[in-house]
Amino acid sequence: MSQTDETKPVVGISACLLGHNVRYDGGHKADTFIINSLSEHLNFKPLCPETGIGLSVPRPTIRLLGDPSQPRLVGVVDRNWDLTEKMQNYAIEQTKQLNHLCG
Repeated sequence: MSQTDETKPVVGISACLLGHNVRYDGGHKADTFIINSLSEHLNFKPLCPETGIGLSVPRPTIRLLGDPSQPRLVGVVDRNWDLTEKMQNYAIEQTKQLNHLCG
C-alpha cells in the first residue's frame, strides 16, 4: 500500500481485506485489487468490528440470524452466545469517531 496522502479520501474498510489476520480462523481475505489499485486513490481506515468488541483471533464463528430488519448476532455453535447488543453499542461509538470517513 502507498504512503498516506492527505489529499486522498479516507474510506473505512474491513481489516481482513487489507491482509490483517483478524478473521475467525486467524486468517485474512487480502484483496489485491484493493491493496494494489484502490490504494493509489484512497487512504484506508482498517476496521474489524469483531476484534473491536473484544473477540479473540481465532474465535468461534458468529452469524446474523432472524428477522432481516432486526437480526441477532449469535454464535454458530452456541446460539445463546448473543453479541447483538455489544456490537450495536460498538457501532454507535464507532459512528461518532469515524465521521471523517468519506465512505
